[in-house]
Amino acid sequence: MKVDRKRLEAFLAANGWTLSRTRASHSAWSKQGALRPAIIDRNYDEVPEDHVRSILKTMGKTRSDLRSFLAK
Repeated sequence: MKVDRKRLEAFLAANGWTLSRTRASHSAWSKQGALRPAIIDRNYDEVPEDHVRSILKTMGKTRSDLRSFLAK
């Protein structure tokens, strides 16, 4: 499922992730205790499904967690 970039960034923020840096067209979101940052390519208005899966895996969240957030 593709997700609007701004909605995905809101999901990250709602789960305690903060924007730690922006380089070129990529933004890195970090959270204390996370093994690595979640990277979002800012060239996309809608983030592709494979990127969304990778970000959810980094966050330790599921698609249903994201769907619940998007339904609000």
